[in-house]
Amino acid sequence: MIKKTLTTLLLALPMLVAAQGTPVRHITRIEILDEIQHVNSSTMALVSRLRQERYAPLLKKHTTTEADFQYAPGMMSIHYDAPVGDCFVINSEQVMVTSKGKRRVMDGNEGIAKMLRVMLMAAMTGDYAEAMHYAKEQPNLTQTTDSYIVEVKLDGRKSHSPLSGVEATYDKATKRIRTITMHQALGGYTSYTLEHIVPNPALDKSLFVIADD
Repeated sequence: MIKKTLTTLLLALPMLVAAQGTPVRHITRIEILDEIQHVNSSTMALVSRLRQERYAPLLKKHTTTEADFQYAPGMMSIHYDAPVGDCFVINSEQVMVTSKGKRRVMDGNEGIAKMLRVMLMAAMTGDYAEAMHYAKEQPNLTQTTDSYIVEVKLDGRKSHSPLSGVEATYDKATKRIRTITMHQALGGYTSYTLEHIVPNPALDKSLFVIADD
């Protein structure tokens, strides 16, 4: 009886294996990060609408602003709907903020301006190599049903800035950047959500210009 049972099991084994099919190989963390970098670093231009959300903890105040956004490697520009003329522009050398008619131009290789440039460009390209010079540890990767979330925590002793880190959300299907959140050490944050994205369009390069006063 036992011999007959064993024989039956041995004969059924190939069918059981076939029914299970080929084992599903789960994509690794490194592979996901590589795919994110490949898609976003190969994007030569991007325009979208942008929704900016900002939280100021001392005032306990949330504000939301709409804007036009455009990006090219090493450069980005945000031109707000209101007040007209308000903008935030980054190029390889400088960072400019215009708010309520007041214009400030900063050296893009120093202080807070440098960290804004480094971390925003890291999120846009998915390439966190430069950001790692100022980080506490390797990027943390988590996921939801439709997104991958990459988080980099900054080491204040290295960054010398009020920023505590960046959190970038990428669409799980396309691996394209969706939202960037810049966190501050005191609990404040500014998030940029890209909507109606158009990849590789013609750009208005004048929007990247930071002219001398």
